[in-house]
Amino acid sequence: MSMHVSTRWAAVFCLAALVLNPAAARGQDQAGITGTVIDETGAALPGTTVEARSPALIEGVRTVFTDGAGNYRFITLPPGTYSVTFTLPGFRQFIREDVVLTGAFVAPVDAMLEVGGVEETVTVTGVSPLVDVVSVRQQTVLTPERIQALPGSSNVMTAMQYVPGVTGNAYNRGATLHGSDGSDAQPHVDGM
Repeated sequence: MSMHVSTRWAAVFCLAALVLNPAAARGQDQAGITGTVIDETGAALPGTTVEARSPALIEGVRTVFTDGAGNYRFITLPPGTYSVTFTLPGFRQFIREDVVLTGAFVAPVDAMLEVGGVEETVTVTGVSPLVDVVSVRQQTVLTPERIQALPGSSNVMTAMQYVPGVTGNAYNRGATLHGSDGSDAQPHVDGM
């Protein structure tokens, strides 16, 4: 009798370990920002301080430094609108505003710093990058405005019909992407 109870408790503990395992939350795809910092001659600027600011960040600002080739990368950023600031002593500060990240989009943001005084700042405001040149992932983000405007899109299974190349299958709870199996797709709601 005690062997039967021990087996049952072992099964409960194994199930709890699987459910509570952080790796099970792998569906949390995050966006990023990457790029290169150069000077007016095209030479890389290692050691440049790069800050990403956004209300989407719990800490408000995240800081990285460029490597020897002038490259930097912010990973696991939550979706939102960012301002990226580049600072290096002896160069004008460069600010790129309105960088919009959605889904798992990796935005390319390069900077060219000009020689100048510490108190000078160059601010660039423009259209956010639309093409992810880092990742080959294909994704479609249905914004809250689109979900509210499209009929029947409040459910993930019915919203799939509005994504090009995707058909939903309510029987096996999966999506067929360009003829693939339903188990190949992973719809994410708010990053989960």
